[in-house]
Amino acid sequence: MTAPGAAADRRPNSGSPRPARGRLRRTGGGGKRSAGRFLASAFLVLTIAAADAESAARRIEGIVVSPGGTAIGTASVVLSGPGGEKAVPVDPDGRFAVTADTDATSAITVRAPGFFDRRVAVGGAASRLRVVLAPKPACAGHLIDRATHRPISGARVLLRGADGALLAEAETGAAGDFRFDGLDPGAVTLEVHAEGYASLRYAVELPAAGSDIVLSAARAIRLAGEVRNGGGRPVAGADVRAAPIAGGEPIDPASVVAGRTDDAGRFEIGPVPAGATLFVAARTGDHRIGFATVPATENPARIVVSETVPVAVCAEWKDSHQPVEALRIAARSANLVAERLTALRFLEAEGPAPSRCASLRLPEGRYHLVVSAEGSLPETIENVHVVSAAGSPELGPVRLERAQRLGLRVTDESGAPVAGAAVRLHARGWGSKVVARASSESDGTAVVAGVARGRYGLKVEAPGYRPLWLDAVDVPGPARTVRLRRGGSIDIRAFDAATGAPLTSFTVSVWPALLDPQSFDERTLALMRPRRSEDGSGHLRIDGLPPGDYLIRARSRGHRSFAGEVRVEDSTADQLTIELEPAECARGLVLDAETEEPVPGAVIAATESDEPAGPTQEPEVLATSGIDGRFEVCEASEGTRVEVSVSHPDYAPVVVTLLADRERTVLLGPGAALEGVLLSDEEHAVAGWRVEVSGPGWRRRTTTGDDGRFAFAHLPAGRVKMVLSDPLADPLADRETRYLTLEGG
Repeated sequence: MTAPGAAADRRPNSGSPRPARGRLRRTGGGGKRSAGRFLASAFLVLTIAAADAESAARRIEGIVVSPGGTAIGTASVVLSGPGGEKAVPVDPDGRFAVTADTDATSAITVRAPGFFDRRVAVGGAASRLRVVLAPKPACAGHLIDRATHRPISGARVLLRGADGALLAEAETGAAGDFRFDGLDPGAVTLEVHAEGYASLRYAVELPAAGSDIVLSAARAIRLAGEVRNGGGRPVAGADVRAAPIAGGEPIDPASVVAGRTDDAGRFEIGPVPAGATLFVAARTGDHRIGFATVPATENPARIVVSETVPVAVCAEWKDSHQPVEALRIAARSANLVAERLTALRFLEAEGPAPSRCASLRLPEGRYHLVVSAEGSLPETIENVHVVSAAGSPELGPVRLERAQRLGLRVTDESGAPVAGAAVRLHARGWGSKVVARASSESDGTAVVAGVARGRYGLKVEAPGYRPLWLDAVDVPGPARTVRLRRGGSIDIRAFDAATGAPLTSFTVSVWPALLDPQSFDERTLALMRPRRSEDGSGHLRIDGLPPGDYLIRARSRGHRSFAGEVRVEDSTADQLTIELEPAECARGLVLDAETEEPVPGAVIAATESDEPAGPTQEPEVLATSGIDGRFEVCEASEGTRVEVSVSHPDYAPVVVTLLADRERTVLLGPGAALEGVLLSDEEHAVAGWRVEVSGPGWRRRTTTGDDGRFAFAHLPAGRVKMVLSDPLADPLADRETRYLTLEGG
């Protein structure tokens, strides 16, 4: 039904989401808005029973249960009101009762181990409550052998927080299973140590997609080898370090293993994953360096070290031609080898000197040298070719430009200062890299420093205010006052429609109702960024929205999504209550097409999104296959078809259609290979660029090597999208997109 006085028609819009599959109530706030765009709700979260209104004292009783209706006898209840706080005993069957001394409005706070806290307001009359507590996320999975897929028992699994602190520890069971319950949402890392296997780390965002995280560990070996000089003689006491590499991706510092050579120049380091590709480097005390890329096998590796070359740079000020004191230089990678040597801490990062010149020692190769001094802008000397036969190059003089600054004062419309506003200066056009940041002080002032002369884009934003964008700001320039206007807000409360419990984790996306999906810039992407609530409160507030009509979509795993429209006006908060209906589950079984063995760890992702597709949009992961190859996707209503992609690094992705309340068998097999080389206009190899190949619901990435080459395996036959981009450049502009058609086999 529609709310009283609602308009019956809806404006057609090509970007409109699917019809609403949930309930939404507007519970207050806001200026004028058409209420006919939302379904009215009659669901009551709490059942309130009236008592004797004449009595000042009234009885509050209730029961604490889980979403499934099981009583929680370990709960604690605290009554708070004008008279203070009072602990209320809870029976083993989850029941509690208390007599309040006043008819004023009070509240109870309910807590239980492994569940999110919940606060419930209680009116002035006697009350009978059914309080549903939402469980906190769990992190569970299996550990298997990467080669055999057999479970690994007795392994230590450490759960670490985002700061690296140890949160919990478990041991895998006979089936390789492990589980952690009652966790707070957010980023965690699983760290696994199993005898005979290489240690591994796996990042998880809780709550995780799917109930079974499958981790595969590779057998561990120790890498043996020798280090020799250019004349073939063994080098004793050399520092040797190695790390696994994959497709040009950066080295994980946690994966680095190290050791030293003995008197015969031999070394043995580890453990390293058997079969992995390793980057191994050695450095002597006199700065000779050698490196090699080798497979992790029983065969010994041989590293030949060569002399490093001192590189000197001199500089002067651009405006006065006076020498620069305390010059600093740093080597940055111009190729993957230099980047990996830097990751292994084998390149001296800086060479400070109390004079106009500085120097550092580098092995042969190509480098970018970054030159700077106090109060200057960094100047980069690109593609410096260091060759020992050419002697020690002296570069310069480099002319350094003094850094400029821009002063601002951020106020609201009345002229009052706004503290804590985020100020960003963009190099060019929206979507370009941010070149400087600042934050306004208590008096509203902010200074953006360390930038070159020029014209920039400026963005200023603060909570509760509409973001301000200025297209052309000259630096240096006079101090300016920036006035922010208050925007509208959407205050959302989300519940499970079946149990009345707040949703422990849900995502809300909003975007302008009249948005052209083909038009994107930084402003549009910032506005469309999905907002997520995962603290268990079921509450989310979106501030600083410009006035207008918006499409809104709410999603929570295991529930049908909600889609509708909302009108936002300046300086108002529109309060919405969303109730999402539980969804039906479609089930699947992923098998190897040749052996018909289960494939654990396959990723099941949505093939399309209801949001307008931006250039950085990632496939939405719905589930992962468990140790038995099975998965569930709980996103649909009964009888609904859901199209998903199923992908695994060792197989070609496939797109399948799932039917709610049915099971689908998915067969994965090998696919096509794709190889290429990236060259510049001058036919030079382009190293270090990101290469991305994607299709409906899947994405593969790699990086070009020193020779500009890249390769992919196990790609599906048919049309795919390939994007080439510089990872250090503008994510929106500095990219090239191509479409390819691959043949099977």
